[in-house]
Amino acid sequence: MSYQAVIRDAGNNLVVSGAVGVQISILQGSSSGPAVYVETHTALTNANGLLSVQIGSGILQSGNFATINWASGMYFLK
Repeated sequence: MSYQAVIRDAGNNLVVSGAVGVQISILQGSSSGPAVYVETHTALTNANGLLSVQIGSGILQSGNFATINWASGMYFLK
């Protein structure tokens, strides 16, 4: 699953052409529900501060992306 985000620093400035670390969690049921999958990525932003990653291909922290039952209810990205 493709994911993109614009990355800003604590001063609300774009992080341009910079390395960032990102942790992505897929939560089940609600925005505060249990994490069924967690991964991390190290990526570079582009000249506009845009980060692009492929969810499901990061460094696995917990869970199994392939076994998420997407039909069993709502899921949220964190």
